[in-house]
Amino acid sequence: MANAEDVRETILVVDDDIWVRRVVCRALRGAGYGILEAGDGQTALSVAAQFDGRIHLVLSDAIMPGMAGPEVVALLMRARPDLRAIFMSGYHDTEILTRGVDSAHVVLLQKPFAAAELLATVRAQLDVPAPDAAPPDEEDFTRALIANVARLAVLRETNLLDAARHERFDRVTRLAASMLKAPLAFITLVDEHRDFYPSAFGFPEPLASSREVKGKTLCQLAIASDTPLVIDDTSREWKYHSIPVVSTYGVAAYVGVPLRRNGQSIGSLCVADAVPRAWSVADVQALSDLAGMVMDLIDLHAAPREHAATRLSLRKATDQLFLARSTAEAAERAQGAFLERMSHEFRTPLNSIIGFTNVIGRNTAGTLSTKDLGYLDRVRANGAQLLELVDKILSLSRIEAGELQVHYSWVKVDELVRGVQADHAQAAMTAGITLVIERVELGAHCEELTPVHTDANKLRQVLVNLVDNAIKFTAAGGQVRVFIACEPSSGVPRRIDVSDTGMGIAADAQARVFEAFEQAEGDTGARFGGAGVGLRIARALCESLGFALTLESTVGTGSTFSVDFSPSATG
Repeated sequence: MANAEDVRETILVVDDDIWVRRVVCRALRGAGYGILEAGDGQTALSVAAQFDGRIHLVLSDAIMPGMAGPEVVALLMRARPDLRAIFMSGYHDTEILTRGVDSAHVVLLQKPFAAAELLATVRAQLDVPAPDAAPPDEEDFTRALIANVARLAVLRETNLLDAARHERFDRVTRLAASMLKAPLAFITLVDEHRDFYPSAFGFPEPLASSREVKGKTLCQLAIASDTPLVIDDTSREWKYHSIPVVSTYGVAAYVGVPLRRNGQSIGSLCVADAVPRAWSVADVQALSDLAGMVMDLIDLHAAPREHAATRLSLRKATDQLFLARSTAEAAERAQGAFLERMSHEFRTPLNSIIGFTNVIGRNTAGTLSTKDLGYLDRVRANGAQLLELVDKILSLSRIEAGELQVHYSWVKVDELVRGVQADHAQAAMTAGITLVIERVELGAHCEELTPVHTDANKLRQVLVNLVDNAIKFTAAGGQVRVFIACEPSSGVPRRIDVSDTGMGIAADAQARVFEAFEQAEGDTGARFGGAGVGLRIARALCESLGFALTLESTVGTGSTFSVDFSPSATG
């Protein structure tokens, strides 16, 4: 059981499946939550009694041996009526799963689920107000917002109310939609009677330049905020359900940045999407930067004669921003095309070199000196190494271009791992390294591992890159170990670890090793060879399969790369 840290809310995770519990707890800890764990209902009640009052949320498997999740939560709610819960289940019948508990306090998280969906559900539950707290009156909220005299005075100084739409504002909203890959983007200003839209991009029908204020809107919430309003999923929080834009235009995700002038929020720059999405820090920062550009345009509109030079400079800056973005996209496309074309150009002569080297070796058998045979072996080995590098660069270019296609089948992981071991046996022996495969002892009722639903070729390529990397950075006399972690009773594979006894990776360099053409140290490539693309390819392939690739390493001891299978892949 982990300790309940006071960094954020504390969550009690209850699940009899240790692997599911491990994955869930890892995701929650990564988000900064304090974690308490229990493997069954009785243990959960004991933990709750020990940490009485410190548990903010219960995240429980709905169906467990002995005491089921709803029964556990019902008992806990007797002492804590305000306690909230999330049930994880593969069943769809919410009524059955929440029977006996207050449904206002409980939501159902459908299995299988991704980490982002888990965190969004947790955030939504922790943010739900107490059931006896009535939602704020929309009319009171809107009246207080629009009646701010100081705000209205600053707004009127802009000379934008009832003004015709300007192409420069449209360019900013188009850019906002493009940069954040969102279908809708708009600028909103609000006075005491109407919402004004100096620019609106992506709406199915032209949005009127103004409309009468009727109730609360997302943009008004953004205007009233001192920080960007970020909503990953409007359906997760009741306070957004009554907002017209959610039902009228199907807005499911939203980011709004307040537009501040002279200390007052006069409007907002907003983007919206019809599907839930996890907005990144980079998304919010990009929209905030564009909001600064909008304010520059508003200042120019407020005093055109005083800002002619600045207006020209801003126009040039906007043009340069579009040009820079177009140039960057063109350069990225050209780089991908160049890498693929050059990779193909290299492959043909390399295959010829390797092929003719093999022919020479066969035709001159017994006539060449030992020294000359050594030269031939070096040509053959270096050619094969260069061909492998070309293949990796070609794979990377396809990954970066988004051309990966996943072909699912039921894969026997132990057979696939043994094949990878056989392919690397010679390389490991040459390097003086022991390459071993291990797995936990299976129970009496399971004689073999359960197949995994995935793409066999891509999973194999992941393991090949990880074993290649481990052999490369392990000195003679060391060991590379491939460990298949599985359920002892059912044989369901949960994780594959590739561990080595090599040099290890410093903590500040561990994230960098997954970037393309990057290695832990600047001279690593010169000492050990390679271009630094294998781990980048491995992580990209894992992401395409829905798996997680993580790293644990200690300098001087070695590294362990772990491929965690998703619950959907293992059933």
